[in-house]
Amino acid sequence: MRRLLDEAGLTQVRTGSVGTGGWHVGEPPDLRAREAAARRGYDLSALRAEQLAARHFETFDRLYAMDLGHLRHLRARVPAALRTRVRLFLHPLDPEVGLGRSGAREVPDPYYSDQAAYELVLDLVEAVEAALGLRPLKTRPLGGGCIAEVAAVDLPDGRRLVVKRGPPRTARPAGGDPSDGGAGGLALEGWMLGVLGRHGLRVPEVLYADAELLVMTRLDAGGRLDTPNQGQAGEARTAEARTGEVRTGEVRTAEIRAAEAIAALHAHTAPAFGLERDTVIGGLPQPNAWLPRWLPFFAERRLLHMAGLAAGRGRLPGADLARVERLAGRLERYLGEPARPALLHGDLWGGNVLVGADGRPGFIDPAIYYGHPEVELAFTTLFGTFGRPFFRRYAELAPLEPDFFEVRRDLYNLYPLLVHVALFGGGYLDSVRRVLDRYLLRWVERLVLLAVAVFTVMAAGVEVLRVVETGSVVLADLLLMFLYAEVIGMVAVFYLSRTTPLFYPIFIAITAIARLIVLQSKEMDPLKIIYEAAAILLLAGAVALLKRFAAD
Repeated sequence: MRRLLDEAGLTQVRTGSVGTGGWHVGEPPDLRAREAAARRGYDLSALRAEQLAARHFETFDRLYAMDLGHLRHLRARVPAALRTRVRLFLHPLDPEVGLGRSGAREVPDPYYSDQAAYELVLDLVEAVEAALGLRPLKTRPLGGGCIAEVAAVDLPDGRRLVVKRGPPRTARPAGGDPSDGGAGGLALEGWMLGVLGRHGLRVPEVLYADAELLVMTRLDAGGRLDTPNQGQAGEARTAEARTGEVRTGEVRTAEIRAAEAIAALHAHTAPAFGLERDTVIGGLPQPNAWLPRWLPFFAERRLLHMAGLAAGRGRLPGADLARVERLAGRLERYLGEPARPALLHGDLWGGNVLVGADGRPGFIDPAIYYGHPEVELAFTTLFGTFGRPFFRRYAELAPLEPDFFEVRRDLYNLYPLLVHVALFGGGYLDSVRRVLDRYLLRWVERLVLLAVAVFTVMAAGVEVLRVVETGSVVLADLLLMFLYAEVIGMVAVFYLSRTTPLFYPIFIAITAIARLIVLQSKEMDPLKIIYEAAAILLLAGAVALLKRFAAD
């Protein structure tokens, strides 16, 4: 303030600074504040701390409190005749702010943070002022930034923003689009948000973007995915609370609206798979050069690229890299080509889905490209972003191909798992290995099941010969043939659909127990028969539950 007054020629105006407590009387400002200010051309070396005294109310025409706590302290001590001299610093023209009125803005206090907090406050204030021509009233750090410092900013005109500030251009990694300053350029994130916004997805509006600074509107994040729309009927909300389910047409929760938004996004298509420029995911480069077919794109631009990046960082051992390469060459065994490319958000985990208090979902931090919708849907299950209401509504709008959850989901999740290995290593490597084991060791499973089928046919043949020789058929013989038929059916289902539904082995167990009951003599303890019958009932209930979950 002193410098601004001097620059305006108001040298006769006297300024001062006091504290409400006496802890630092006579001391200069905090070293972190002095260093941060000096780097911006503000000299605080002559300042010394004073404690507020009665004379200050007489000496100064205005006393500005930095926050509401200081304001209450000043108003408790100021003489009634001088009350209008006390103001909140960010509301200098309104002497009534803070007297029960909402919307008061305060200057953030970085004292209990580290040096970076002082620098961040000054950085953001000056950067936003330069970009928008408005000096922020309030800033506070936000978490979650992988490639940039993130803060919430309030402007004098009432707008609520999010500001990201990345490293200088010279500190950026090589690669990426030269126009955005490299793979981590914030201009690229602003461009991706613009693409999604133009295609109807609710995302922050970008106000300014360059390689080092991104300024955008702040989406409300006060709700949850089960938040219903405002204005819906109370009886519908009561029905939801009673049943624990969301049925389309009764309660459109944020989760259902998210399904509608993502299905609408996936309806946008392109002539090929990829994008006109490379993007990033979690700060890692994501190549998007166009390819006419999905499987080569997923193999080369996703699995092989990210596995190579993780290996180059020393987080994916060579043996695991070789296994990823083998699996990438066999994708056609498990995956198919979609009807058309779909526009994807690309990084759809829970932290990138924000829900307002009104139940409207919004989306941030994209990694866009045109690909198969299933790769996006699979990722939402990796960390539990959405539940059954989302998938039920999505399937109503864009039906899923059979066996997505049973066969293809885990394979598609290999890509985000490799991203996390490249970023963090650790336990994600074990998850990658489990996926590789599942798909690369399928030949062992196929061989074993083939042997089971052959032996079952042989056993069935022996049973038929025995029946022919004896010339009689009893119930136990029929149950045994049913048992053989179910085993062969299970093997056939595996070869046709590349998976074995869990209820097939349960059916076999039910038949086996039933045959055991028949074969037991009449002198068998009735209690044991009751136990065996109860086991059949329990298994039948398990099948019913499994089929219910599969239907959902």
